[in-house]
Amino acid sequence: MKKKAVVLLSGGLDSATTLYLAKDQGYKCHSLVFDYGQRHKRELRSARKIAAAAGADYKVLKITLPWKGSSLLDKRGPLPRSDFKKRTGPKIPSTYVPGRNIIFLSFAISYAEAIGADVVFIGANAIDYSGYPDCRADFYRSFVETARLGTRRGREGKAVEVLTPLINKTKSDIVKLGTSLGVPYRYTWSCYRGGKAPCGRCDSCLLRAKGFKEAGLKDPLLKGLKADAAKAGITEIFSSIQGEGIFLGVKQIFVRFKKCNMACAYCDVPRELAPKVYGAGDLLGKIEELEKNKGPHHSISFTGGEPLLYADLLAEILPELKKRRFKVYLETNGTLPEELKKIIDHADVIAMDLKLPSSTGERSFWKEHAEFLKIASLKKVFVKVVVTPRTNKIDISKSIEIVKDVDGKIPLIIQPASPVFKDTKAISDNRLFEFLELASARGVSNTRIVPQLHKILGVR
Repeated sequence: MKKKAVVLLSGGLDSATTLYLAKDQGYKCHSLVFDYGQRHKRELRSARKIAAAAGADYKVLKITLPWKGSSLLDKRGPLPRSDFKKRTGPKIPSTYVPGRNIIFLSFAISYAEAIGADVVFIGANAIDYSGYPDCRADFYRSFVETARLGTRRGREGKAVEVLTPLINKTKSDIVKLGTSLGVPYRYTWSCYRGGKAPCGRCDSCLLRAKGFKEAGLKDPLLKGLKADAAKAGITEIFSSIQGEGIFLGVKQIFVRFKKCNMACAYCDVPRELAPKVYGAGDLLGKIEELEKNKGPHHSISFTGGEPLLYADLLAEILPELKKRRFKVYLETNGTLPEELKKIIDHADVIAMDLKLPSSTGERSFWKEHAEFLKIASLKKVFVKVVVTPRTNKIDISKSIEIVKDVDGKIPLIIQPASPVFKDTKAISDNRLFEFLELASARGVSNTRIVPQLHKILGVR
């Protein structure tokens, strides 16, 4: 009959290697997994797959740590970018969870004593690690003595052992060991963030990458991921007030995408702004950082350019924002209905432009706009038409018809274009009132003339 071992399994690289090592040493392994309120459940799914692949028993223990005390538990705060390469001295990162391994090991010792297991395995490491105090050898020596004194088996001279086989190994040593044992690293998850792909910037991601690189191996988790998946060129991320539409004056975090599928004659977005490429993890971290430093904000405004050109990135980051209780505000030119379908469930407000050919100098998008508005009407939506001295009554009438066909109560904003150049003329007041009266007369009663407030105030 095989000896029993309890193995603490997180779903990460170290714990998966430890499980396979215990299995290789002939133990019947009982995996103990903790759902303790961590930021995401991705690692729990990984742990389940790893335990199944190893043929180990699998038990999830759900506990709560309501006092938080860690950026891994408090979703309202930002996760730090890695600085482990620069870290010196006793500084401990905010991802440290107070007493986590004390708590986990206490449960593991109890479980082991109850099922008659001789050993508890934990994949702690004190070489390539983030500096947590409960990952050090002196802590484990002390805990073993405490467990001996505080358990029946310990008093009977049959204390449960706590083994830390990776404690003095480098990450590359661990990767090589796990590879030789057949650990399915493609199932493991190390990133502090959730999502479809690792962020590549947190301590855990960088330590993992370091391990595979120094081992001369490719990380199998990353093999199936497209190099350009969920990436976007973003020119600005900043905090300011909303200057347009029905949410005029609310404080928002603005994420401005570079690319656009149109070139409107009145566009006031500076074209010289150079983009920086962001993945979902980096972008989420930047938003959390702004919320912490300049919040609270009403919502996160995705603007452009055209955000829906990056629907894959939005589909990844929006659910994460919703988990953190952010409201999602989408500013869009309303020409990409199929892309909207991909993310509509995660949006709170749709600020839809309805592009008038006589204003933009572009072709018409009436069919796309009509389809787009039907989808957007599932959420809180308003429509904005930008008008210039060149805007004609035919285009205004068509836009009114599109709104009325979906729902005449949808707010329609008539926004006079702000002059882009010094010699650009503004639309006359008489024309603005004519358009307003036309909309009201045709049954779109919630129509307003709203200029760009941020332009008037001279803010970003």
